[in-house]
Amino acid sequence: MPERRVVRYALVDVNQMRQSVQVSDDMLKQQYQTNIQQYQVPNRVHVEHILFMTVGKTTDAEVEEVRKKAEDVLKQVKKGGKFEDLAKSTRKTRDLKTKVVT
Repeated sequence: MPERRVVRYALVDVNQMRQSVQVSDDMLKQQYQTNIQQYQVPNRVHVEHILFMTVGKTTDAEVEEVRKKAEDVLKQVKKGGKFEDLAKSTRKTRDLKTKVVT
């Protein structure tokens, strides 16, 4: 199951805030040092993708072929296939088809 993340955000008028708040550099440094744990990021997410190009595909059949290839790779990953190997294989296949020989 893919990992899910929750995102929260707020819209702030920076110009309005700057006019109403005065903070010295010393105050900022003190606040940062006092709460340094809040600024540390313990976990990072590593994201990988395989790009299946449909640009230049002029028919629905061509786009459908690309979609089927993408679904096949996804099935292999879900069955435990090594993502890196699948990405390399997909990239090599795409490069061979688009390679220009002069």
